[in-house]
Amino acid sequence: MKFWATVLTVTAMSAFAGPLAAQHGSARQNRSELVPVAGFILFDDLLRGPVGTSLTNSNGTVVGAQIGVPIAGPLSLFAGGGYARSDLTIGLPILGGISIGETDAWMFDGGLQLRPSNTGRIAPLVQLGVGGTHYRISNSLLETSATNGVVTVGAGVDLELTPSIGLRLLAKDYVGRFDFKEATFADIRGRTSHNVGLVAGLRLSM
Repeated sequence: MKFWATVLTVTAMSAFAGPLAAQHGSARQNRSELVPVAGFILFDDLLRGPVGTSLTNSNGTVVGAQIGVPIAGPLSLFAGGGYARSDLTIGLPILGGISIGETDAWMFDGGLQLRPSNTGRIAPLVQLGVGGTHYRISNSLLETSATNGVVTVGAGVDLELTPSIGLRLLAKDYVGRFDFKEATFADIRGRTSHNVGLVAGLRLSM
């Protein structure tokens, strides 16, 4: 469900950006950028068990930043990171979610960004990258951690406010599998999760 919500969000962004971008015909060169962001992250289930049970992190706020360096035409390299804190919960039928600890999640990725430079004040963008997510889970009795690799897919729009400052809206899906063996020493295979970040921030061009 969260994956399809991301697809719908990205589609809406693209549909919104197209007609507005057509109103502005001035061509601009892509420049290096710094983009601090903040927003909301929707965590997918880490594990699903029988009879509707699950292990997941609750949704919460996320903060982070990204840098970008142009390489050729509309293509640039990007690197970024983010941090989110949430409750680790066990989902049980009827009872709902029961918190069993807190999770600190550090997300990082890098890859290619496609952002046309001739679309005027509003420009669509897409990102494809690889990276990882480091989890630190703790409660009053124990503390553990695990790091797993991710593939990231993002899409959004940039709105130019001045020649050097803009507003970025971005949806990004972090696709990966939690490493239960590193965290618990148990040979448990978790599910492929889609952790979706919806963020906004200032794009500072340099």
